[in-house]
Formats: sequence, C-alpha cells, structure tokens
Amino acid sequence: MRGALAALASAALFWAAFPPLDLGWVAWFALVPLLFALDGCRRARQAFGLAYLFGVAHYMAVIPWIGATVALWSGSPAGWATWPLLSAIKGLWYGAAGVGLWLILRRRRDWAAICAGAALYTLMEWARTQGSVAMPWASLGATQYRELPVVQVAAITGGIGVAFLLAATNLGLYAAISARCPRSMALPGLMLCGTLCYGAWALLHPPAGPPVRICVMQPNIASSRELVRDPRADFLLMRRMADEAARDRPDLVVWPESGSPGEALNDSAIGDELQGMARRLGAPMLIGTNYSDGDGGDRNSAVLFHPDGNPPERYDKQSLVPFGEWIPARRLLQPFAGTFQFYERDVVSGTPQPPLDRAGRKVGVLICFESVFPLLARERAAMGAETLALLTNDGWAGPSAAPGQHLAMTVMRAVETRRPVAAAALTGVSAVIQPTGAFEALPQDRVGTLTADAATGGGITPYVRFGDWFAGLCAVLLAGYALWRRPWRYNDQ
Repeated sequence: MRGALAALASAALFWAAFPPLDLGWVAWFALVPLLFALDGCRRARQAFGLAYLFGVAHYMAVIPWIGATVALWSGSPAGWATWPLLSAIKGLWYGAAGVGLWLILRRRRDWAAICAGAALYTLMEWARTQGSVAMPWASLGATQYRELPVVQVAAITGGIGVAFLLAATNLGLYAAISARCPRSMALPGLMLCGTLCYGAWALLHPPAGPPVRICVMQPNIASSRELVRDPRADFLLMRRMADEAARDRPDLVVWPESGSPGEALNDSAIGDELQGMARRLGAPMLIGTNYSDGDGGDRNSAVLFHPDGNPPERYDKQSLVPFGEWIPARRLLQPFAGTFQFYERDVVSGTPQPPLDRAGRKVGVLICFESVFPLLARERAAMGAETLALLTNDGWAGPSAAPGQHLAMTVMRAVETRRPVAAAALTGVSAVIQPTGAFEALPQDRVGTLTADAATGGGITPYVRFGDWFAGLCAVLLAGYALWRRPWRYNDQ
C-alpha cells in the first residue's frame, strides 16, 4: 500500500509540473517518491506494477481532455472511454522503465547507476516519439519551457537532453536521501551547472539575423462536427482582424488550422477573398484549409497566399492524428464505426516537401500536433526554413489545459531549431515564440491578433545537424553499464 501511495504521489507531482498548475520546478523531484517505492520491491513484476500505476495515473491526470475531444468529435459520450484506455496503453512505457530502474538501483546508487538510470528514462522518452501511432504528449523536458537558461541545451541535445538532466537530478536526490550520501548529488549538480552556464551564454548570444515581424490570428471559432460555418460571418470577422493587423505592417500573417471557412484552393470565391485579404495586408498570409485532391482524397492543408498575386503554395499535413484523421486497423474496428462516427475514409497524408517561400524567405509549416514531434521541426529547419509556423485547432479539447500543454512543447521546437515559431490557434493559445524560447501569447479562447518581431539567423544547431544523437549516447551509456555491472545477475533477497 505504501508503494502504491508513493507512486500516486509522483503522479500528482508530475501533473502539477504541467499546465494548468504549471509548476515546472516540481519536476526536479517528482520521481523521488516512485524511486522509493521501487526500492521496496522484491520482484520485477512488483516494480512494473508500481511504475505502471504511476504512468497510468500520471497520464490520466494530465490528459483528461482526450476524453472530451473524442466525445465531441464522435458525438457520443462513449468517447470518454478513450481517456482511461489511452492512459492504460501509455502507462506501459513507464512500467517497462520502472523495471529497468529497479534493476539498476537495487544494489548500487553511485554515479554510474545515476547515469544509467537517467539514460534509461531518457530513452523511454525518446521512444515515445517514434512510430505512426505515437503520442509523445507531456514529455518531461517540456516542464521547463519557462526556464530559459535550462532549456537552451535542447539546441544541442534536443528536448531529451533536458529530460536527462531532470531524471539524473531525481535519481541523485533519491540516492542522497536513501544512502545518506550527499555526494550522490555531485554529478547531477555538475551537469546542472554546466547546463546553466551554457544557457546563460546562449541567451547572451541570441540569433542576430534580420528580424521578421509576425502576426498570429486567433478567431476563436468553435469546433463541432455539426457546425456549419457561414462564410459571410467568418469573412466579416476575418476582415476586421486583418484591418487591425495591417496597422502593424507585418512580414508574415498566420491564421490557424481550419481558419478558412471553406476550401481555399478549390472554391474560387473563397480563394479570391483570401487572396484579396493578403493583398490588403501587404504580406504573405498562411491559412489552414481542407483540400480535396484530384484523386478524391481529403487533406488537411495550409495555403500561403502572396500579396503580389503569385500562385498560392500548399503544404499537406504529414503526421495525422490516429483515430481523428485516420483509423488504425479500420477493418478490425469497423463494428464500432457507428458508435464513434468514423469518417468513411482516412485523410491523405502529405509527403516531405521544401518549406514554403515567403518573399524569398522560407517558412516551415507544422499543423496541429505535428509540433510535439521534434523530428518534424528539425526536418523543416534542415531544409532551410527560417521561420516555423504552427497552425492548430485546440478547440476540440474544450476549456482545458491542452492548449497550455501544447504551447509548452512547441516552445521546445523553437529552442531545438533556433527558429522563431508563429503559433496560431483557432481556439486555444496563440503565440509568437523567439528562437530562445521566450514568447508572447494571447489569452486562451479569446478573439485577438498578436504582432511581434522575432529574430532569425539561428543557423544550423547541433540538434538539427545531427538529430537524435543524444538518444544514441544514452543507449551506449546504458549498454555499457549493463555489460559492466550486469544488474540482472544479482539474486533477489
């Protein structure tokens, strides 16, 4: 019982580290109760059970909006079942990591064990970002999105480098308390000092390229499958917002996902209206829209309209939302199609493409939860994008912490790539994020525009150039420790 309560205490601390409470400092010791719970286990299955309990409780506390999202999308209260179901699936990652931590820590709590445990946890965080059905929400490193000196290291290691530092600090605290050896904090302390020194240097030397004036638009339009939008009413609102934005003379205007009241490319009347709006703004205008291709496929797209009348450019979303835009194992799940109102056909995924060209300067586009995948933002930067644009609609989650959590992870993409990010939400939190991670944001779920100057010229960061090299280093550290110490060979007491 004590072990279960300790695991639940860690889950509660992790929840507090994310929005809505947003107490990022709690993440520096949130794992400690769970580690003490694992300390009392005599068998691997006990360690798995306690860590799995932690993972399920952690996810259920952080993502209750998943149930609201699916219930609203499907039009059925049965959608709430996805909340505990997804939490039960994602909890398996933590259960597996718990077994590994138990094996590492049950006999030794020295610097090597701390490094190996942190490497194991970091690899689990990285693995959660892989695959077509991945959902790497609530990543540990994102809890520090407001702590700019800490997160600058993500430009070298990616966000998982911040997760490694947090995990090592938690392990060091556990070892210092359990073994009554304050020296256990020496290695995490040195890593933290090095991280802060680099962070201070990076903040004193921000990108010095020519600034880009970005305007993000938040029209605050509700989301519902039954909602039939009136283009006339939408354009009335959009014209008013555009007139307000034009006074600031922006270089780029970004509307959110589903910002167009109809197909911006296939409906000539809507396309002409949007083209005229870009001309009046005097700036390239990026807007989210549905797009029906020539083969009858439906795509979730973004279209860049140019003020000089040049042909619009289109980006098609690549990483689609499982069960939202495509149905895994559709035939197997067909009996549930009526309950959850599955669309008859999946959205068609886009393919990798060069950034869109904004008056000679390139924009890399991310739509919806594409911004939670470090790989996609890194690819955009590697292909020459000088600015990243996130077009999202967080309104499906209702009045929840989802928009704030989404912003936290998007901040990490700006730091990793040293690119400004223009984040525009149909409903949610819209923001202009600097390459250092500093940001200005509009209040959640309100109509508004935000214009801010953002630095460019961040160059190619080590993370963009070398990718997930830090995950490879963690794998080497863990393998080396396993060969050296062979923790599985110790007999249980």
